[in-house]
Amino acid sequence: MTEIIKPEESKEMTVAKVNAKQLCETALTLNVVDVESYDSAAEKRVALAHAKAHVETTFKPLIDKTMDVKREAESARKEAVQLLEKALSPFVAADNYLRQQRNTFFTEQERIRREAEKKAQAKAEEEARKERMKLAEASRKAAEKAAELEAEGKKEAAAAMMEKAEEKEEQIEEVFTKTVNVEPVIERKTKLDNGTVYKIIDLKITIPETPGEIKALCKAISEGLLPVGCIKISAGDLKKWAKLEGKKNCKIYGITIEETVEERVRK
Repeated sequence: MTEIIKPEESKEMTVAKVNAKQLCETALTLNVVDVESYDSAAEKRVALAHAKAHVETTFKPLIDKTMDVKREAESARKEAVQLLEKALSPFVAADNYLRQQRNTFFTEQERIRREAEKKAQAKAEEEARKERMKLAEASRKAAEKAAELEAEGKKEAAAAMMEKAEEKEEQIEEVFTKTVNVEPVIERKTKLDNGTVYKIIDLKITIPETPGEIKALCKAISEGLLPVGCIKISAGDLKKWAKLEGKKNCKIYGITIEETVEERVRK
C-alpha cells in the first residue's frame, strides 16, 4: 500500500512565510499619488514577485514529494482501469452488436410503417377529394335544375331545388381528410423480467461550416426564426480580429470594443 505523506511545514518555510507577510503588509500601505510613489509601487511589485518565488521554492520539495505519491497512485489506478476495460471489452462488443442489430431492424420497420402511413394518408385525401367533387357536381346539377324550374315559372319547386344545391355546397365544407395513423409493429420499450430495453428517438444536428451556411444561420437568428443561443460567440476570436483591424474604443457590428490597461511583473 502506498504510504500517505502528511505535509509538515519546516522552519525554512515558516521564515519565508513571515518575511513574505511583512513585505505584503508594507505594500498594502503604499498609495500611488505621484511619479515617485508610482515607481516605488513598481519596486514593491518586483520585490513581491521575488518573495513569492522564494516561498514557492521553499515549499517545492514538499509538493514534489507528495506529487510522487500521487503519480504512483494514479499510475496504479490507470492500470486497474485498463484491466477492468479489458475484462469488460467482450460485454461491450456483444452489447454493441445486439444494439446495432435491433436499431437496424427497428429503423427498417419504422420506414415500412411510415411508407404505409403515407400511402394510407394519400388514399384518404383522394377519397375526400372525390367526395367533394361528387357534392360539387350534385350542387351544380341542382342549381341548373333550379334555373330550369324558375324559367318554367315553378317558383316553389325552383326554390326547393336551389335550397338543395346550397345544402350540397355546405356539405362540401364539412368534408375533412381524416388523419391516418399506422400503429408500429414494434414497441419502443421491451419489458423483461430482469430489465427493460427502450428506444430513445432523438435528432442529430450537423453544425453549419461553410460561409453560406453560417450566413443563413445568422440571418435566421437576426429575423427571430432561431434562438440566439444557437450560436456561440468567441470573445478570443473577436479580440484577434479587433487587434488585426486596429479597432479600439468603439462599437461595430453590435460588438463593444474597449481598450484595457494591465500590468505584469518580469523578474
